Amino acid sequence: MKLHSKGLSVLLWSAFLLSMVLLTGCQSNETKAVPPTPPAEEKPASNYIQKVAVDPRGNEKWTELAGYAADLDADSQEEQIGLFTSAQRDAKGRIMWDDGQKWLLLVEDGADFYPLFQGYVQLGSVYYTVAGYDNIPTPKVTALVSAGAGMIFTNYAYDPDKKGYRIEPIYDSQGINLLFSSLPSYE
Repeated sequence: MKLHSKGLSVLLWSAFLLSMVLLTGCQSNETKAVPPTPPAEEKPASNYIQKVAVDPRGNEKWTELAGYAADLDADSQEEQIGLFTSAQRDAKGRIMWDDGQKWLLLVEDGADFYPLFQGYVQLGSVYYTVAGYDNIPTPKVTALVSAGAGMIFTNYAYDPDKKGYRIEPIYDSQGINLLFSSLPSYE
């Protein structure tokens, strides 16, 4: 009996030591050359929407829900702002909503496109406003994304130094279960 327990003890210690070696890895006293880190490519900050030369609507069919023209970049020319959904209209002009659809809030500036919001919204809608502020030379576009999982408000303001639209988060309800909203729906 003593022999059996001594063998079990040796086996357990061996398993313990082996697992420690595997978990900690083998250590070496050699110094390894670390390759130099290549310089980072200069990319626009992730809180900016940069222009794209290709229309984000592509060849897909989109329904335009709201459009407006305003000089958003202080170049004395109006840009076109459009809100589009992938939901189509029936023969009577009614929108055929699904449980979710793709949405696109798009600024067109000549041959350049700025997709301010582009994404799939489940059980919800996207709305936008354009507002001028006394201390800012250009108006801001504010998007409201209302979905079953909450609400997000975001401002977009043109930044001439970055040549893009700065994303300014205002409010994010962070995944609540939205039980009711009095926001009207599109027809």
